[in-house]
Amino acid sequence: MATTPAALPKITRLPSGPIRRTLHYDQHVGMRPKHVVNTRFAAEGEMDSNGVGWDEFARMQTATHSKLNCGREEEETPTWALHDGKLRAVLVRYVELRAGFMKPQIGTEVERLQLAQQKILATKPLHELTITNLAREYVEMKRSGADAETLRKRAAQIENLDTRLLLTETFAAKALMALHLYYKMGWNSVQVGWELHLKPTHIRQMLYRIRKVAWKLGFGEKPRIGTHGGCRRGAQRTKRTMVEVLAVRKQATAMKYVATMTKLAEQNGGLIPTNKWLHANGYSTAYQYMLKYPDAFAHLRRKYSGRCAPPEVPKYVSPTSGKGDRRLCKRDAIVRSADFIALFEKARTSFRDPNRKTCKRGHEICAANAHVGDLRRTGKYSCDPCNRRIQNDYKAAHPSHRAETTKAQL
Repeated sequence: MATTPAALPKITRLPSGPIRRTLHYDQHVGMRPKHVVNTRFAAEGEMDSNGVGWDEFARMQTATHSKLNCGREEEETPTWALHDGKLRAVLVRYVELRAGFMKPQIGTEVERLQLAQQKILATKPLHELTITNLAREYVEMKRSGADAETLRKRAAQIENLDTRLLLTETFAAKALMALHLYYKMGWNSVQVGWELHLKPTHIRQMLYRIRKVAWKLGFGEKPRIGTHGGCRRGAQRTKRTMVEVLAVRKQATAMKYVATMTKLAEQNGGLIPTNKWLHANGYSTAYQYMLKYPDAFAHLRRKYSGRCAPPEVPKYVSPTSGKGDRRLCKRDAIVRSADFIALFEKARTSFRDPNRKTCKRGHEICAANAHVGDLRRTGKYSCDPCNRRIQNDYKAAHPSHRAETTKAQL
């Protein structure tokens, strides 16, 4: 008796959706585990083995590392790291930047690498001398009973220079080894740092800078700030832009140096030591922040050497507003100087009447009423009050021209 065939099920094919990188699937579902010693029993007593026994495995050299790209959520191994030509170009340019060459040098890649390595080696004697002096100062500070914070900072400086000396002769080799172990072997930054005798943070910073060089050469995408080719799984990302973060950090650093300068001023009779003393005693960075953020250090008085002391500028108070005018204070200091008075007396000798006392509008002819710019540039006297009066009259008669000028300047 013939039977009716069953109806075929209806299959609906759905279009593929966008890639969702936040989803993580178990990659081991439906896969057979692979072990070094592996034997499988099949039907009818058959055995399937790879031929490796436990006695052979005991004599093997083994190494355990994480799976490639494990925990690196936003991107995989860059393609240039797997291409010898591109990798060589990125590495040569990275070493050039480390040597201080802002532009690529002329020559083959081998010649450029050798030139950059020679320039890095040339800094070795200076680093050795600096680290010797710092180590000697560290011992003296420790014997004299310096505070723990000062000793910690000096130890960090010595450690940084020691790392630079370690990388001086083998900088290119260390960078290439870090790229190979991290991207091709699948090691993490801790394992790479242990192998190269460097800290994990140093390895991550090196990889980030190399990726940035590759991006500038046109290989791959621009790396995000704070990542080294991949971020740790579960890392917290701030919503603020990096510009805001850096501004906050710089402001915090400036406040730290304000406290340092305040302490120095208290030890120096209420005055910040001279620039020469600050540079000689390791406060160069604090001095740079003092120049960059003058408002933060405005409450502190500075001590000047004889030749660096600022001129004694008399305080000028405007008779109309009652407020001080810094520009007029500067002018008053110039017209009172001996050089300017001598220049004025020389210009007076060129008058038709050297004994003339006033100008056409009745202003006294003296060094205090001389136009500073005209007298310095041309050596001829012109009345500054008259010049200011003409300018004020013109501005009052042409207010629209003044507004247009101000708009153009903005």
